[in-house]
Amino acid sequence: SALLVQENGENDDFTFPTNSYFEAGSYAVGNLNVGEDVDLSLYPGSTEPVVFNGAGDATLAGNSNLNGNGAGFPQMQGAGAPATNGGFYGGSGAGYGGIGGMARDAGNPGAVYGEAQANEPLEVGSGGAFASCGAMGGNGGGAWKLNFPSGTVTIDGTISANGNPGTP
Repeated sequence: SALLVQENGENDDFTFPTNSYFEAGSYAVGNLNVGEDVDLSLYPGSTEPVVFNGAGDATLAGNSNLNGNGAGFPQMQGAGAPATNGGFYGGSGAGYGGIGGMARDAGNPGAVYGEAQANEPLEVGSGGAFASCGAMGGNGGGAWKLNFPSGTVTIDGTISANGNPGTP
């Protein structure tokens, strides 16, 4: 079972004992507690990050995951999407803090966008290009931010926001 979180009251404590899905947006929380073996996922196709602005503490227990993998822009969308489709063998990759990967036989890689500093990348990832043989470009990664300026952030789990690979 899973829970969809769309909005919350100001500074409510968020405790997650079970897997949940988040819509992009900002959430004002007191404390954030993610239980052991719990997966909090960002909905695919998000164009904005999930931001937790906390008044207290944040804890991600062991084997928990803030999962933004493949939750960014779909193929050929977003500020770093490749400018053209790929050739028969594949499409180019999307850019973010650097230029995207070049396709083997055609297409231009995605452009640089986003924060160049690794300390606060807060834009979602762009999708890669598709190929003329029908292969699809992968979705970009989502984005998470934990902002608990007066509390303690304890991470015994994983925070991930990788782009998905394309599909043949």
